[in-house]
Amino acid sequence: MNKIRKGDEVIVITGRDKGKRGKVAVRADDSHLLIDGINLVKKHTKPNPMAGTTGGVIEKKHAYSPVQCRYLQRHLRQSRSRGHQDQYRWLEGSYLQVQR
Repeated sequence: MNKIRKGDEVIVITGRDKGKRGKVAVRADDSHLLIDGINLVKKHTKPNPMAGTTGGVIEKKHAYSPVQCRYLQRHLRQSRSRGHQDQYRWLEGSYLQVQR
Protein backbone atom coordinates (compact mmCIF):
# COMPACT_ATOMS: atom_id res chain seq x y z
CA MET A 1 0.00 0.00 0.00
CA ASN A 2 1.78 3.09 -1.25
CA LYS A 3 -0.43 6.02 -0.33
CA ILE A 4 2.28 8.65 -0.76
CA ARG A 5 2.92 9.60 -4.38
CA LYS A 6 4.97 12.10 -6.32
CA GLY A 7 3.65 15.64 -5.84
CA ASP A 8 1.94 14.95 -2.49
CA GLU A 9 2.62 17.27 0.41
CA VAL A 10 4.01 15.38 3.39
CA ILE A 11 5.16 16.20 6.90
CA VAL A 12 8.17 14.51 8.51
CA ILE A 13 7.24 12.81 11.79
CA THR A 14 10.65 11.48 12.96
CA GLY A 15 14.30 12.46 12.76
CA ARG A 16 16.16 15.75 12.79
CA ASP A 17 13.72 17.37 10.33
CA LYS A 18 10.65 16.50 12.41
CA GLY A 19 7.74 18.85 11.75
CA LYS A 20 9.00 20.14 8.40
CA ARG A 21 6.75 20.09 5.35
CA GLY A 22 7.64 19.46 1.74
CA LYS A 23 6.49 18.01 -1.56
CA VAL A 24 7.59 14.59 -2.74
CA ALA A 25 9.97 15.18 -5.65
CA VAL A 26 10.78 11.58 -6.54
CA ARG A 27 9.49 8.22 -5.40
CA ALA A 28 12.80 6.33 -5.72
CA ASP A 29 11.29 2.93 -4.94
CA ASP A 30 8.78 1.43 -2.52
CA SER A 31 10.92 2.25 0.49
CA HIS A 32 12.44 5.67 -0.34
CA LEU A 33 11.12 9.22 -0.92
CA LEU A 34 13.00 12.35 -1.95
CA ILE A 35 11.38 15.47 -0.52
CA ASP A 36 12.13 19.01 -1.76
CA GLY A 37 14.23 21.05 0.68
CA ILE A 38 14.29 18.44 3.44
CA ASN A 39 17.06 16.10 4.57
CA LEU A 40 19.83 17.81 2.64
CA VAL A 41 23.25 16.28 3.28
CA LYS A 42 26.70 17.59 2.43
CA LYS A 43 29.02 15.34 0.46
CA HIS A 44 32.72 16.13 0.23
CA THR A 45 34.11 15.23 -3.18
CA LYS A 46 37.62 15.11 -4.58
CA PRO A 47 38.40 16.79 -7.88
CA ASN A 48 38.46 14.45 -10.86
CA PRO A 49 40.18 15.99 -13.88
CA MET A 50 39.36 12.97 -16.07
CA ALA A 51 35.63 13.51 -15.59
CA GLY A 52 35.99 17.29 -15.55
CA THR A 53 34.55 17.78 -12.05
CA THR A 54 35.87 20.13 -9.43
CA GLY A 55 36.15 19.12 -5.81
CA GLY A 56 34.33 20.67 -2.91
CA VAL A 57 31.27 20.33 -0.77
CA ILE A 58 28.09 19.38 -2.63
CA GLU A 59 24.66 19.59 -1.04
CA LYS A 60 22.27 16.87 -2.17
CA LYS A 61 18.95 15.32 -1.15
CA HIS A 62 18.94 12.15 0.88
CA ALA A 63 16.04 9.69 0.79
CA TYR A 64 13.45 9.23 3.52
CA SER A 65 11.51 6.13 4.36
CA PRO A 66 7.74 6.51 3.91
CA VAL A 67 7.37 5.36 7.51
CA GLN A 68 9.06 8.60 8.61
CA CYS A 69 6.60 10.76 6.64
CA ARG A 70 2.90 11.34 6.91
CA TYR A 71 0.61 12.42 4.09
CA LEU A 72 -0.68 15.90 4.86
CA GLN A 73 -4.41 15.77 4.34
CA ARG A 74 -6.14 18.51 2.41
CA HIS A 75 -8.64 19.25 5.14
CA LEU A 76 -5.87 19.96 7.66
CA ARG A 77 -5.79 23.60 8.63
CA GLN A 78 -2.73 25.49 7.38
CA SER A 79 -2.03 26.91 10.84
CA ARG A 80 -1.11 23.51 12.28
CA SER A 81 2.54 22.74 11.70
CA ARG A 82 2.72 19.28 13.27
CA GLY A 83 1.31 16.03 11.94
CA HIS A 84 -1.72 14.61 13.64
CA GLN A 85 -3.59 11.40 14.03
CA ASP A 86 -7.30 11.29 13.41
CA GLN A 87 -9.42 9.93 16.17
CA TYR A 88 -12.95 8.63 15.68
CA ARG A 89 -15.50 8.83 18.48
CA TRP A 90 -19.02 7.51 18.72
CA LEU A 91 -21.25 10.55 19.19
CA GLU A 92 -24.92 11.04 18.43
CA GLY A 93 -25.39 7.65 16.83
CA SER A 94 -22.46 7.79 14.39
CA TYR A 95 -18.70 8.06 14.29
CA LEU A 96 -17.28 11.59 14.09
CA GLN A 97 -13.73 12.49 13.17
CA VAL A 98 -11.91 14.36 15.94
CA GLN A 99 -8.43 15.86 15.62
CA ARG A 100 -6.16 15.55 18.62
